[in-house]
Amino acid sequence: MGNEIKIGNEIKMGNEIKMGNEIKMGNEIRMILEIKKNKNHVKIIDLNDDLRNNVELYINKEKYKLSDYGYFDLKNEGEYKAILKFKVKMKNCHKLFFNCEAIKYIDLTSFYAKDITDMSRMFYICRNLQKVDYLILML
Repeated sequence: MGNEIKIGNEIKMGNEIKMGNEIKMGNEIRMILEIKKNKNHVKIIDLNDDLRNNVELYINKEKYKLSDYGYFDLKNEGEYKAILKFKVKMKNCHKLFFNCEAIKYIDLTSFYAKDITDMSRMFYICRNLQKVDYLILML
């Protein structure tokens, strides 16, 4: 069969901030990217108009510029640690990672998802994605 997606069973709270009994999650997504030979112009997020100026990309702790369509350039093949930091609360994640073949692993445990109303096809055509870690809070 095709690629297997493993739903994580490890619980990490990431960059949580506790205030009284309330838990507030961060607004970032951590990933492992696999850059293959001759594929150095890489798409990792499907930027819509609402996100275009409201997301920052860090790779190995260095800030990178995303193109208007969610692409960036890396010179060497290999694995990279990446973080997407969102400046706004997400409400629509429809096709957020559409056709983002460089993503091998994604960690949503530090991603605030309470206000999201649409997550359909969020990982559509992510052929290299092997594992997704997430945390569901029932408050």
